[in-house]
Amino acid sequence: MRYEATYTQGLTMKFDEYTIKLPDRPNDKDIINWRLPISQQKFAYEQLPDFRTMNAQDLENYSELMWHKRVHGEWQFINGTAYMIPGGAWFFFNFWTTTRGRRPDFRLEALEFFWFWYLYVEKEPSITGCICLKCRRIGDSDKALCIMYERVTRYFNYPGGIQSYTDEEAKKAYERIVRSYKKMPFFFKPKHSGTLSEEMKFHRPSEVNTVKKLKEQRGEVIEDSDGEFLDSSISYRATVNLAYDGQQLGHYILDECVKIPHFKMNVKNQYDNIRRVLTLNNGMTSYGKAMLLSTVEEKSENDPDNSTVEMAEELWDGSDPNKLDGNGQTKTGLVRIFRGYEKNAQIDEFGFPKIEEARRHRQNRIDSLLRDKNYTELLSLYRKEPETVQEAFSKSTTNCPLHPEMCQTRLNEIKMGIDH
Repeated sequence: MRYEATYTQGLTMKFDEYTIKLPDRPNDKDIINWRLPISQQKFAYEQLPDFRTMNAQDLENYSELMWHKRVHGEWQFINGTAYMIPGGAWFFFNFWTTTRGRRPDFRLEALEFFWFWYLYVEKEPSITGCICLKCRRIGDSDKALCIMYERVTRYFNYPGGIQSYTDEEAKKAYERIVRSYKKMPFFFKPKHSGTLSEEMKFHRPSEVNTVKKLKEQRGEVIEDSDGEFLDSSISYRATVNLAYDGQQLGHYILDECVKIPHFKMNVKNQYDNIRRVLTLNNGMTSYGKAMLLSTVEEKSENDPDNSTVEMAEELWDGSDPNKLDGNGQTKTGLVRIFRGYEKNAQIDEFGFPKIEEARRHRQNRIDSLLRDKNYTELLSLYRKEPETVQEAFSKSTTNCPLHPEMCQTRLNEIKMGIDH
């Protein structure tokens, strides 16, 4: 029995600052892993058949089933609890190729990220996208690139664009999508035209004088075997303002946006430009979605006044879902999500984070830095592996007589009940 994502049961889930509507839950016997002992209830990956042994009808039926799951998702029992796996998350875990050259391990934190995106951001027409502040090396860039590919190859005439904190990083991000595209099974690999060096064009090639074209001009009837093209595309641009200006985008990624110094690109001004190309009717209709992601690490040589941190704070505060205007939108049109160090903890056999171990490890590092009175390094730790948004926005002593490193240290001591 195929699962269809309907919304008749009124199920909701509290997640971070949001109340997310869940698709209907099927009966237990229709949930994957139901018959297995709890100790064996792990994420069930798709096992692809040998396509060479299948006839045309079997291939068509199987392709249609995979697309059904990509659209509707599925429910799985994992370690005794039923989890909703949105279609995009199912696609990521089963078919995306990570930088390690293989499909991702199942991680609960990744599922939470996809819950936020597919069940909330994508469902709400008043939301233009999200801003995600995170700890280092959590892998959210891979998730964002997969979402880019999944959305662009799901809709017709739906161009996607990428920028990053350097031109080279934007190119690398694009190449990661190309690498994954090449390893996709045929039913998730739309036809493209031209080379893949700078842009993925999922549309019909330009008219050229091929043998086929010349025969058509002579009146010969040629069967069209090109198939249907999406007329979508994925491209990247340099780290400059006004990139993609005047175009209509279906999806946009700006990776490590807080690392970009103002002299190179004004992130806020660039997002204001992107917001216009993602919407129609003077902003009334949301056509596309944007993803702004970053750690918060100011670079003193380029940013002596903490201007990038202040810009990040402005974007974060302007994306507060608790402060909506008369149109039901935040000031930026975005909503926000924070991904602290606990999300990046080691996982157990089920994909769940070992939070207590991560806390002990981090606290031991903090204690060592406190003993050495190395407040600068301590503040860097708070920013790179933050527990709270406030830690991510911690500022250095540059141009500040109040020694914020020591203030931040004392705040943490108070939180932990340490007598100074």
